[in-house]
Amino acid sequence: MKKLSMMLLFLLLGVFLLAGSAWAISLDYYTGTPGDSIYSDTGAEYVYLTDLTPPASAPMVQLSTSILSTYQHDYIIGLFDYDGSTITDLAVLDTHNGVVSSNVIFDLGTGLVTSGIDSDYIDTTFGFYIQFYTDNTNGILSPEIYYSDPSVLGQADYFHIFYDLNGIASTNFSEVALGIGDASTAGHALISVADVAPAPVPEPATMLLLGVGLCGLAFAGRKKLIRRG
Repeated sequence: MKKLSMMLLFLLLGVFLLAGSAWAISLDYYTGTPGDSIYSDTGAEYVYLTDLTPPASAPMVQLSTSILSTYQHDYIIGLFDYDGSTITDLAVLDTHNGVVSSNVIFDLGTGLVTSGIDSDYIDTTFGFYIQFYTDNTNGILSPEIYYSDPSVLGQADYFHIFYDLNGIASTNFSEVALGIGDASTAGHALISVADVAPAPVPEPATMLLLGVGLCGLAFAGRKKLIRRG
């Protein structure tokens, strides 16, 4: 029983840490513009395509960089699909080659997704990644790729997915603004993303409720053991 209590204690601690990581920061952190607080940090790691019933053309996602990038190195921004064992990457933006805006076309019939520089099979719920050039002059890419879902490779979380239910805010971003980087990194970038919405994530209140339930289970088990003794 002692081992079970310890396991529940560690699980409860993990719940509180997870809940804390989901609490939001403001888009103002990136832009310095107070009006940008209309966006909220959702804590999401993935987004989903909002239009799955296209007329003549396939649904698309639009990505574009902003002038708010402070990275000294060029980079690639892309989408990724992760099925628990395999990562599929799709490059969309490439600042080294001047691709700072692109439409991403989803063929719902075949599952093929195409950007201006790449194509692959990506699910309609997907995450984002960034890959830096280590040498801007010679166009040499770093082997490291950072994903919006840090659990994919056990990395730190440098992504923030901001959402504005009202559409366009003061900075003329789309419904979703993808913030990359924080005070601990060598810079940051802000990407505007249209035609998507954040995938649901557990709310902090839900996580806390789960933690209370785990405490209750631990107490009930201990009480039962005492009675037996």
